[in-house]
Amino acid sequence: MPNPVFRAELERQLFEPKPSRMPVRRGSRRFRFAGAAAVAGLAATFAAFGLVGTGPLSSDGNDDVRAKDRCRYVPTLGSARAPYIVELADGSLEVRFRRESAERLIKRCR
Repeated sequence: MPNPVFRAELERQLFEPKPSRMPVRRGSRRFRFAGAAAVAGLAATFAAFGLVGTGPLSSDGNDDVRAKDRCRYVPTLGSARAPYIVELADGSLEVRFRRESAERLIKRCR
């Protein structure tokens, strides 16, 4: 069994409510309210500028924004499989393939 003095001191440290380390100031609510109001005001200002610049209040809402097309089709030579029909000695037909050079258009973008 532990020493009664040690036990009492331990219970006091563990179970007694501790005083608050941060004292609450009376004016802190005012500062929080002022900060929240300032943030809300800035958000409303940015929203208003956004509507005026791009929304229904802009001077001309029919301006399309399009990037310049920097793509073009370039002809290239390559090989492709081309089918052809061969008649065999017994009279039946067979499809065979051969490689032929062919020109293809390939889209190149910069």
